[in-house]
Amino acid sequence: MKGYNHLGALVGTRHDLGAFRRFLPQRARDLLLKQAEIIELEAEMQRIYKRDDDSSGCRATFSGWVSQAKEAQNDPSDGLQWRMALELRQALKEHG
Repeated sequence: MKGYNHLGALVGTRHDLGAFRRFLPQRARDLLLKQAEIIELEAEMQRIYKRDDDSSGCRATFSGWVSQAKEAQNDPSDGLQWRMALELRQALKEHG
């Protein structure tokens, strides 16, 4: 039993030997980057909401009706709001 296997077994039985890095600066940097990503996505969603609200036709109702936004998701221009909502949802999920 050598290497990490031996060290793990030893630290597992002798808690006073456990010395682990917590990587706090890296975690803080990662958290800040995730927050910045979400802020960017949120700003883009607001631009899309405004564009859709200012437009005529079915796009004008997208920000208030999820079903219409979802139905338009296959259209490259009309489906942008729903695709962005899904992207924002995924970023929030990853952010925790």
